[in-house]
Amino acid sequence: MLVLDLRYGPIETQIILITELLKQKQRKEEELEFYHRELEQLKVKAEIVEKELLMTRMIIDLIENERIRTK
Repeated sequence: MLVLDLRYGPIETQIILITELLKQKQRKEEELEFYHRELEQLKVKAEIVEKELLMTRMIIDLIENERIRTK
């Protein structure tokens, strides 16, 4: 942002406007909410994959135990 200094003319300064901070805060809150929703979806998917893996392991164990009994 340019500020006019009466002695030296226009100078550039790092003025942080409260409106910009509020906008940034709002964007970050929205971004955080998005990631929380994504995380919940990923947790559900991970739980499903864990149950599928458990079921697959059980099927493999059943097949292996059946082979042992039939020998």
